[in-house]
Amino acid sequence: MSPAELTSLLDILLPSLIAMVAIGTAGKVITTWMRSRGGAAPKELHAISDQLKQLQHAVDTMAVEVERIEESQRFNARLLAEGRAPLEGGERRH
Repeated sequence: MSPAELTSLLDILLPSLIAMVAIGTAGKVITTWMRSRGGAAPKELHAISDQLKQLQHAVDTMAVEVERIEESQRFNARLLAEGRAPLEGGERRH
């Protein structure tokens, strides 16, 4: 191997090796820091749990309302297909 090839190889390998060592060291430091930090307090977990329940209830309510809107749109589309005018608001036909 010629000196030029060796220099070229070192120009590639040396920075790569330094970067790998730096990334590994940073990962170890971050991992150690995360483990020593601990988890959320039980009080915080309870509050988060309550918020998630409220969010789930809101999503369920919206899903029911969307279903009602879809049903209304299907009904009006069927009326239009039959050649009748769609219902407005809360009208009822007999």
